[in-house]
Amino acid sequence: MNFRYLLYCALFGYVFIVSSNACALEFSAGLKGGINLAKFYGARKLEIIVGHYDPYKNQVMKPGSMAGAVLQFKVSDKFALQPELLFSSRGQKISDGTDWKTLILNYIEVPILTQFLIPIGVVTPTIYAGPSLAFKIGKVNRIGKTGGIENNMDDNEREIFDKYYNKFDLGIAVGGSVGTKVGPGSLIADFRYTLGLLYIEKLTSDLESQGITKEDFSKHSVFTFGLGYLFAF
Repeated sequence: MNFRYLLYCALFGYVFIVSSNACALEFSAGLKGGINLAKFYGARKLEIIVGHYDPYKNQVMKPGSMAGAVLQFKVSDKFALQPELLFSSRGQKISDGTDWKTLILNYIEVPILTQFLIPIGVVTPTIYAGPSLAFKIGKVNRIGKTGGIENNMDDNEREIFDKYYNKFDLGIAVGGSVGTKVGPGSLIADFRYTLGLLYIEKLTSDLESQGITKEDFSKHSVFTFGLGYLFAF
């Protein structure tokens, strides 16, 4: 039984358990947006592939946008279930202070979070955790500048090298937020960390012929800062 199969079983079990107990006392919906600070982690030996770079050599956090919709099902004064549907830009940035290269991977992300609420007067701090599914959209892209000259992928390169990236990712999101009543709803400030559990890259036959294995691949590591507004119904 492989690791990915076990992850899928655990994910479906988690969703079944929380949904079967989600007799909501209060339902809220809203929008959120913010910024991702992303990088790769793991043993990578893929500098031979255009678009891949050694994450331990001059890697800095890559900023990217995050935006989408949020639902919250409050099942008690202390617990809630919060699924989200987000656009999330991830990737990696390499910089030596002068030259830089950025690899861009965009996803539709679906976190399913179990929240523990801590009401304190007019504010409600929250801590949460849960699985986060991500579906890659569009082609991989790389932009950069070397010696003052732009070094970007063209459309043909993006088409060729997109085959080295998986279309699906699964991670674990943990974090916290603080909400307060503002007008008819609540303003929410949110911080989270998402740890990727699956390899970003795909093992193709041409990589295998060069001695590359899955152990040479990388995974996502993403910090997210967000601001949202929820309406209670």
